Formats: sequence, structure tokens, C-alpha cells
Amino acid sequence: MSKKKDRVLEIKRLISSMKISSQEQLLVFLKQGGIEVTQATLSRDLKAIGVAKAPDLETGYAYVLAGSTHGSKPTPTLNVPLESVVSVEFTHSFAVLKTHSGFASGVATFIDSVKMLEIIGTLAGDDTILLITREPFTKGQILSSLRNFFPDLVER
Repeated sequence: MSKKKDRVLEIKRLISSMKISSQEQLLVFLKQGGIEVTQATLSRDLKAIGVAKAPDLETGYAYVLAGSTHGSKPTPTLNVPLESVVSVEFTHSFAVLKTHSGFASGVATFIDSVKMLEIIGTLAGDDTILLITREPFTKGQILSSLRNFFPDLVER
């Protein structure tokens, strides 16, 4: 295997197996594993892998893998607490998802990573996510799909 492939595999392994909240922390773990890398290269690797920072109740924020691009269906791996999503409200081809403060970005990344057929994309703020929905899906179908991931979601 190439150095880059080895490095990327180790980055994925580390992020999947422990809560890492900064590039500096990740650099230390990589170095302990015998992998020397610059911060700039690590930053490019994280972007290429699709790593995001999600709110974490213990560390504030932690790196997460947004999903696997291999196979037929992405594997959602974000550590987003189910109770972080509060409610949803629909209008025309949009839905507004309310979360607890600080969780919108992580939840939006999660929703994007699972590639729901009913949702074209998301825009996130601090506690609000704009969901752009795909026609001809009905409000009920979209709500049902969201509840697969967030069972206690309340419609407003």
C-alpha cells in the first residue's frame, strides 16, 4: 500500500474508534502510530475523506466520518444524539428542522451523508436546518423518512 493509503486508513480507524476533537490531537495519535504528516497534508486528507466536526456532549466537538462512499448505501457514522432534533415544519418544497443549540451542523452533515432520496440538500445554522425537499415526495413521506433516523421528531 502507498503511504497515503496507509495514512488515510489510519485516520479513519482513529476517528472511528475514539473521540478526537482537533487536528493537533490527531497528529499526535498518527505520530504515535509511526505516521509523520504535516498539518496541511492532514487537513487535505480530512477534507478528501469527508470528515466533519459534530457536536459531542463530552468533548464539545469531535471528528466524525460523514459516511462511506463504498458499497451501495452510505454507512452513517455520526455521533448525533437522537434527542438533538426537536421539530420540523413544512412549507412548499422546504422543511425547517429545529435542533438544540449547536447541533444543526452535525445533524445536517448526517442527513446529507445518508443521502435521503426525499431531500436534495441542507443548509445549517446554529439550531436550524433548511431542508430542500425533492418533488413529488409528500410531506408525510419526508416526515416518515426523517423519523427513521429521529423517531421522536415532532411536526409543527
